[in-house]
Amino acid sequence: VAVPHATGQVGWYMLTSVGQVLLQLFGITLLGYFLFFLPAVRRIGLNAFTFLVMNVLFPLYFVDSLPADWSDAMSVGWGWMSGFFFGSIALIVLQAFSARLLIRRCKPFATDYPRELVTLFAIQNAGYLPLAILAMFGAKQMLVYISFVVFAFNAVFWTVGVSYLAGQRRFVFKVNMPLIGIMIGLGLAGFGAYHVISRPVRVVIHTLGQTLIYLNLAVLG
Repeated sequence: VAVPHATGQVGWYMLTSVGQVLLQLFGITLLGYFLFFLPAVRRIGLNAFTFLVMNVLFPLYFVDSLPADWSDAMSVGWGWMSGFFFGSIALIVLQAFSARLLIRRCKPFATDYPRELVTLFAIQNAGYLPLAILAMFGAKQMLVYISFVVFAFNAVFWTVGVSYLAGQRRFVFKVNMPLIGIMIGLGLAGFGAYHVISRPVRVVIHTLGQTLIYLNLAVLG
């Protein structure tokens, strides 16, 4: 008789936990919207705020989280990591071909800027938002897997994507900070070298990296 009651308690606890996380996500996103609602504030602070999140906090997040959660992800299997990476690339290719087909066959999608529209279709989900959501749920393995989605996005966008937008036939790789952070994080995780960094420095990296979870949602707002 006690088993259904216990199951109901667990279900209610999970439901309330998910509800609290969703309320936090909504609240932080809404705060970001109101924070930059005024044109003057948006003009002065939005670019600097976005630069801080993308080029400082994201790299630090990957440097900290990939080594920390690596063993949890490896316990499930490396196949999931490669699956998320190549699956992300396959999705980008599928979306690009779908966009080209829509532009050619559907009049509402006809445009004078086909390259821009194809790029928008193909590379519109970088995986940054799921990182913030899953981090609040504490899904450590999934954080590593989604990091490989972000890895694939950056690898494709800053080679094929940028060159395609510029109308270049030769792909030119452009270095970007999130990709550098991922590469450093993967190197530290793969070689088990994160402990080489002194503990005070690791604490600072961890603290700054964790603030990304919330500021990323503010940028989205």
